[in-house]
Amino acid sequence: MGSRGGKPPTPEAYRWGRRNLTTFCAAAALNDTGQEMVTPYLAPFALNLLGASPVLWGIILSVEEAANRLFKFFTGAISDRRGRKPPVIGAYGCIASHRVGIAASVAWWQLIPFITLRQFGRALRDPAREASVTETIPPEARGRAFGLLSMVDTIGAVAGPLLALVLLTWFTYGQVDFGQLSLQMRFDDPDAYRAVFLLAAIPTTISALVITLFLVETHRSPQATPRGSRESYWQTLRAGWTVFRAQRQLRTYTVGNFLFAFGAVPIFAIIAYVTAVEDGLGFSPAAGGLLFVLYAVTLSFASLPAGFFVDRVGRRAGQLLGDGVAIAYLLGVVFARTFLEFVAVFILYGVFEALWITSRRAVVSDLAPPEARAQALGLFSMFYGISLMVAPLLFGILWSLYSVQVGAIVAAAICAVAMGYLFVATGLHRPRASPS
Repeated sequence: MGSRGGKPPTPEAYRWGRRNLTTFCAAAALNDTGQEMVTPYLAPFALNLLGASPVLWGIILSVEEAANRLFKFFTGAISDRRGRKPPVIGAYGCIASHRVGIAASVAWWQLIPFITLRQFGRALRDPAREASVTETIPPEARGRAFGLLSMVDTIGAVAGPLLALVLLTWFTYGQVDFGQLSLQMRFDDPDAYRAVFLLAAIPTTISALVITLFLVETHRSPQATPRGSRESYWQTLRAGWTVFRAQRQLRTYTVGNFLFAFGAVPIFAIIAYVTAVEDGLGFSPAAGGLLFVLYAVTLSFASLPAGFFVDRVGRRAGQLLGDGVAIAYLLGVVFARTFLEFVAVFILYGVFEALWITSRRAVVSDLAPPEARAQALGLFSMFYGISLMVAPLLFGILWSLYSVQVGAIVAAAICAVAMGYLFVATGLHRPRASPS
């Protein structure tokens, strides 16, 4: 990388690790509260009130994943050039604006540009945040750090859906009577949804303020080329790609996860199935919200143990276990019919996510060179996302042509093939030395 690459972190950067991790955790909890006031209720809003079909909902989810993942290589370069703090602040601004736009939408296709804006914000935030954590936390504690961040990140995912359910009930019925809530209760007032989505922008706005006031910038960005120079960004991107190509283990690991993502049906597609009036189970949006809370609670409680597991037993053992749980989750969708059966499905998905987040982030962070770490994280997310954006569309098409069960079986088969590839081609079956 030469003079154009960032310098590796030094021990003095580690003294800011606790403060920065605490700041990221506080901002994540606030932002996630706002986001999860939207997430579990967007599917019934789009399918039941804005006229989207399962295929169209699959397109929306595919665009969402594509925007998030494809942006990350470029936003990683911005972070490596300009530091970690500015991208995170800008990201939360984009995410807050997305919620205002969702609230103003009156047709399903109008959701797409605002969902894209949110994913651009996430793409701007994630490589910068993950690189900052890696730079300020010692290698032997990074799995736990990512696990803690994931755990706190999902605290808002518990508070958000419950708060939104209270508000949605109030705006729809003029009162909140939990004794009258049922799995079949209808929420058919689009203005109630819009009011909730608009209020969801407030916690994320506070997140941007928290990052502005408390995050310490520790990335020593090079200043060899003029600020804002197109050439500097192009050279940074090209250098990052060269480093990525030279890292054989990182490249092979990325290919395996690229294959796996074709079967990684997102939980939002399952919420759509549970709450869809036509061709679905027809449960109330309240049921979808409660299942999402259960998933979030599971992810929150499983994240820190998953981090300890990854640090103690190995990143790659965590990878294998997570992939196996994902297959079990998909097979659960095949057989589940009742609300209680879907409780087990959503718990499995929460465990999978906990292992996925801690193991993959830690592996990529270990394999990537310090001067291009944010770009390596972004590249991994980009390639993973190219295939991940196909998963909900494929699932939606199979759902429409055949059934949800056929879609889940195909997805599980794809994940099983990818798991076998990762087991053999990347050496996941061999003991791994401790990270350096």
